[in-house]
Amino acid sequence: MPYFEIVRASGGYRAHFWSGGNLVWWTEVYVHKAGAENAIATIKRNAATAPVYDRAQAAKPIRRGAGAAGLRPRLYFVKPS
Repeated sequence: MPYFEIVRASGGYRAHFWSGGNLVWWTEVYVHKAGAENAIATIKRNAATAPVYDRAQAAKPIRRGAGAAGLRPRLYFVKPS
């Protein structure tokens, strides 16, 4: 059964969502416990109607410049159009 939990974290509190024994989702660290509680309330209120945006398409690497001698060129990724 899926469930939410609030745990102590370094510097505050974090919210977790568990399903099937796996940690599926977690928040940033909130200074106050109320921040973690609000994150859970927001997900509960909005998740069922939230649209899904599939952005899993592979980004295309672009090489720019050879860089300094002996260094690898940097890879820049652009969002496919």
